[in-house]
Amino acid sequence: MEPTELAAWATLCVTVGGVAVTLATVWWQLRRQWLLHSANLVTQLVDRFESAEWYHHRRKCAELLRRHYTGEEELDLSNHFPVLPFLENVAHLTRRGALDELMVWNKFGWIVVAYYFALTSPTDALKAIREKEAEPTNWEEFEWLYRESIKIYRKKGMHIDEPSKRDLKIQQLFNWERNLAAEPATAKVGAPNTGLNRMDTALSRGPTG
Repeated sequence: MEPTELAAWATLCVTVGGVAVTLATVWWQLRRQWLLHSANLVTQLVDRFESAEWYHHRRKCAELLRRHYTGEEELDLSNHFPVLPFLENVAHLTRRGALDELMVWNKFGWIVVAYYFALTSPTDALKAIREKEAEPTNWEEFEWLYRESIKIYRKKGMHIDEPSKRDLKIQQLFNWERNLAAEPATAKVGAPNTGLNRMDTALSRGPTG
């Protein structure tokens, strides 16, 4: 190969390498910006979910779920049930790529899974509302986030969708939501996970006593 050809190849390699480095840098910067944006959005959603207004909604919805679970009252999702639309929106933002899936799982995975278990036990309220309204896509984003959350739990070695652990998760949800304070404490971001991560640890071991 002639020196001029070698020089041309060297120049081409340097140019391609420079372009690759530039593209990698741009990708990294865009990825970083997206993660920061996702973190901000997740934090805002957690703040809202941990507000006094939403504590009230959560206590009320958990009581309706408890009655559904015990057979005291049939749960009709066409009535006011604000927690589910909230989680549906979180799921939609996650599925569309506006939110990082692991961030969402870290803050909302526990309640998405617990709510799904309670909504579908012993009868399936999601199926019932779809049949009632002849709309098979009702709450499909919420159901998608449930499946994704289960996958993450399994990757971490926790098979919390086993029948005995489903019941335990439901009872823990009722106990946790019923005992929410009338007024949230300060420094709320992620507060539920402190206790519920311990619940998940217990779930990975199975029921005790």
